[in-house]
Amino acid sequence: MIKKLILYFTVCIIIFILFTGCNNTAVNDLAETIALYTEQISNLYTKSNEILFYEEENENMSENLLNTPQPEPTLFQHFNSRKETTAAGWQISNWGPATGANFMDEKNVDFKSEHEGDASRGYLSLKTVGTNNLTDAQMKKYNSAGTWAEKTVSNSPSPYRNGGEIAIPEWNANLDKTGYGYGYYEVRMKPSGVGKASQSDPRGVCSSFFVQGGSGNTFMELDFEFLSNGLVEPNKPLENWMDSDDWGCVTLNWHFFGDENRVTGNIYYKLDFNPSKEFRQYGFLWTETYVAWYVDGIEAHRVDSPLPATPAVRICMNNWTGDKWWGGDHPADDAVSYYDWVRFYADVDKPVLSAPEIE
Repeated sequence: MIKKLILYFTVCIIIFILFTGCNNTAVNDLAETIALYTEQISNLYTKSNEILFYEEENENMSENLLNTPQPEPTLFQHFNSRKETTAAGWQISNWGPATGANFMDEKNVDFKSEHEGDASRGYLSLKTVGTNNLTDAQMKKYNSAGTWAEKTVSNSPSPYRNGGEIAIPEWNANLDKTGYGYGYYEVRMKPSGVGKASQSDPRGVCSSFFVQGGSGNTFMELDFEFLSNGLVEPNKPLENWMDSDDWGCVTLNWHFFGDENRVTGNIYYKLDFNPSKEFRQYGFLWTETYVAWYVDGIEAHRVDSPLPATPAVRICMNNWTGDKWWGGDHPADDAVSYYDWVRFYADVDKPVLSAPEIE
C-alpha cells in the first residue's frame, strides 16, 4: 500500500516538473509537501500501543482483517502485581539448576507500577544479576544448585549463573487438564540489551518468550530468544546490534520430538529496529498443520506439518546467562528484560491484530 502511494506521488512530481519548466523553487516546495504527506500516510500503517497496522505488505495476511471483529482472549495477563499474577496461576521459579544450569531466583522477578514514565499499567521484569552486583550470599546460593548441572553443562554449577523465570500453568501441572492448545500466543516485551559482542569473551543473556509441552514423542517447544552477546548467524560472527538505533536480531526456534518429525531448528531473524530499546509484539500461531512466528502481526517464519501430537503447552518467559555462544557468559552489569502483557486466543487460525483493552 505504501509503495503504491509513493509511486503515485512520484508520478505527480514528474508531471509537475514538465508543466513548470523545471522551476527549482517550485519543484523543491512540492517535493517537501509530498514528503510530509507521504510520512503522514505511512504513519497510518505503523504500530501504536493499542492497535497494530501494517508496516509492509504481507501476502500471508488480508488487509480486510483490520476491519473484522477481533475475538476475546482466552488468557490476558497484565503484570500489575506479584499477588495478582500468581493468583491468576502463574508460577515464579525459585530453583536450580534450570535452563543453562542457571539458578532461577524468585528475587530476580519483579513487578513495577510503571516503566520509563508510563504509569498507566504495571510491568514484569526478569533479571540476571551482573557479577559487579552479586553478593556473597547469592554466589553461595547459585553455586550449590546441584549435581545435575555438573553432568550436563561444563564448568557448572557456577556462582554467577542466575536468572528469572515465570510460567503458566505451573511446571508440575497436568497440561492435559490445564494447558493451552491450538491458537495464537503473543507477548509485548522489551528484551535486555546488556552484553558484549566479543569473539574471545562474549557476554550477555538470553531473554525469551516460549511455549513448551508434551514429553517423549509428543514434546514441542517454540521460542523467541534474544541473544545479547550479538549472535546473529549460526557460524558465530558476533555483531553489536545492542547499541544500534535501527536494527536487531531474534532467534526463532522449534523443537519437535514427534514420531514422524524429530526436528530441532532455528533461524536468525533480522529486525529493522532495536528490540532492546522499545516494546514490540511477538507471537506464535499453532495450528494442526503448521506453526508460525509473528513480529508486530507480520509473519516472520513458518514450519509446516507433520507436527508432534502435543496435547497442550505452558506459556513461559525467562532471562538467563552462562552459555558463551547462546546469549553469552555472565555479564558484569545487571541485565533486565521487561514484559508488558501476555495473551492467548484459543482456536484461531490467524494472528489477532488489536491489542487487548487495558483496564
